[in-house]
Amino acid sequence: MHLDPELPVPPPGPRMDFWSPVNKEPEPYVVLSNRIWKHHVHWIGYTAECTLRLDDAGLVLQDCEICSPETPRRPRGYLNVVHTHTAVPGFLVIPHGTLYALESSYGVDFIYRGLTIRVYRVGGHKNKPLVVTLDQYIPRKAEILPERDPSPYLDTVFRRRKKKA
Repeated sequence: MHLDPELPVPPPGPRMDFWSPVNKEPEPYVVLSNRIWKHHVHWIGYTAECTLRLDDAGLVLQDCEICSPETPRRPRGYLNVVHTHTAVPGFLVIPHGTLYALESSYGVDFIYRGLTIRVYRVGGHKNKPLVVTLDQYIPRKAEILPERDPSPYLDTVFRRRKKKA
């Protein structure tokens, strides 16, 4: 091994925090995303990416090695938000049930950007339902930061997990 004390160190990349709240009391966030980013995943002891791709007619373009009756596909949502108390930006992870409830209530094309949302878990445990309530528009917070795409970070995470498996 060759050690080099003069080796230049690149600056750290942008940090992306992903939150799966477990708090019992509602935590406020301002939404930066226009819509909820969605992706299919599997639970195989950990969250794994579903690589199944279908065309508009429903024909398989790319298969998924993990898809089976024992490991069903589940949509997961991601909302780019900023915490109102700490001003830290990140992504809220929206589980399947909450995602379904939001889309059933507000529709797929609903614009979330600028809304204050309050998020908590019934019972304060990660396996309990996630509750999201929407509040009024707060323009000063919503226009501070642009919306970020979670894809680059998620690609890295799923690639690392695939190598370990």
